[in-house]
Amino acid sequence: MEKYKEMLEYLINLKKNGKKDSSRIEKENFFKAWQDFVCIEGFNSSAEEFLYEGYTYCGALPFYEYMKKAEEPLTILEKLYNGQNYGERCVNTSAILIHLLALALNDKHDETDIVLSLIKKIPSAFINKEGKRYGQADRILNKYFFDALEAEIKLPSVVEIMKYENDNTSLREFQMLLQQVYSDAVVSKLQKKRQNNILKIENWLQSILASESTNTLNCDINNNTENSNLVPKNKDDKSDSGIKKDENLEIVHSDENESLNLPGNVENNKEIVCELQNEIADLKKNKSDLEQRIKILEKKDEDKEIANGQLIIKIQELKNEMADLQQKKILLEKVLVEKDKTLEQHKSMIEMLRRDRNKHSAESVKRLESKLRYLYTDYLDAKNLKMSDMLGENLRDQLGEVFKILINSGINL
Repeated sequence: MEKYKEMLEYLINLKKNGKKDSSRIEKENFFKAWQDFVCIEGFNSSAEEFLYEGYTYCGALPFYEYMKKAEEPLTILEKLYNGQNYGERCVNTSAILIHLLALALNDKHDETDIVLSLIKKIPSAFINKEGKRYGQADRILNKYFFDALEAEIKLPSVVEIMKYENDNTSLREFQMLLQQVYSDAVVSKLQKKRQNNILKIENWLQSILASESTNTLNCDINNNTENSNLVPKNKDDKSDSGIKKDENLEIVHSDENESLNLPGNVENNKEIVCELQNEIADLKKNKSDLEQRIKILEKKDEDKEIANGQLIIKIQELKNEMADLQQKKILLEKVLVEKDKTLEQHKSMIEMLRRDRNKHSAESVKRLESKLRYLYTDYLDAKNLKMSDMLGENLRDQLGEVFKILINSGINL
């Protein structure tokens, strides 16, 4: 567990020290280390802190994979909602939640419950402590949502949503968030993929909310029509093929060529339905116009992409090269640390040998002194004597003894 913790702390410190772009290897290392850490420790406060501090490496992907493996994914998601960092750090919280939504929509399985849970929390996550919407919400939405959506995503249908939600208030709030961030002028300047994904999500939300309105009105009309067709029985009337009698009520059936006399409120509802149908037709026309505008913008983007294609490829190659160099730098730094340790050991050994040599030299000098001392004493005694053949002979023998001692002590003459 400690090695996973050390790896996470190391990668997070890289970000804190100003490293912006993450290499592929660093992203993989963060993902694996967080997964291994949370498998051992569970989603505790430390795991949450690592996720919030290191979300720029691979977004919410580590948490999503951990959540999907759980027996009750929504329980794990609730732990995220109830965490110490949730809501306290607007940028981190909104980025993690919106990326979780993108991952859930990309999932080929039915994740409607997770999608609705996230949509309910996302609008408030973009509100900072001052009660205002985060000023750079578009950057988070672009990077962690619209850029992360795949070409084929699974958008829940009305029927799937109604299994979990009877009220679409959270969908309206999510739609309002997107409309506040992405005006037509903003959308027109975005890349093709972002434009397509924004249109896809807006059309989905519009269709869900429009279906809810239509279903509600149709329910009201059916209820009112059924009530209006119940008329009190008149004893003087005779029965015929158009009237079915019972003890208290008669239900009036109109022929195909006859008009049904409806109460005023039902007629009003019919007018509302007609107006709603007209609005839907206008929305379809607006959708067609938007699609035409998008095609024009796509053509412009394609021209720009062709012009910038080689430059993008070159930039990517340089990024990959930089990532490799960064990895090599890390390895070289580790090697350098090992070399420094080895050098220190060698220095210590050299110093120890130097001290031993000095000690040995001092001992050799002392031994030499003791051997030469008696010869030197004889020399001092004979120094003041008158030179004679015998004295000269003795001095010659002593001088030979001196040279012998020096040669035996390792001095080459």
